[in-house]
Amino acid sequence: MRRALQPAEDIYGYLAAVKARPEMYIGDPGSADALKSLETLICGYEVALFAHDIQETHDGRTFTREAFGRWLWETRGWSTALGITHEISQQGTPKDAFRLFFELIDEFRNS
Repeated sequence: MRRALQPAEDIYGYLAAVKARPEMYIGDPGSADALKSLETLICGYEVALFAHDIQETHDGRTFTREAFGRWLWETRGWSTALGITHEISQQGTPKDAFRLFFELIDEFRNS
């Protein structure tokens, strides 16, 4: 029996779903453009929240691309002028970078 998809409660739930089944959302997580595709999904998620005037409530730090980018600068010295995933994508293979992205998301959420 197939398991039904459950709606995500917030951005962290959505990212957990992407991490669990990346091929369904972004294709091959080992491809060179996987993180850029993920950043595009996150952008769309943020636009949908704004368009529908939705304020998320969740455990942990509030995620926005702006807040995450600022945190990357403060904790790693990484510029996000080319997007929040650019510097992460430079850290090893695409699969390594994909794993690192989610490690950083967890670290950000709990900081």
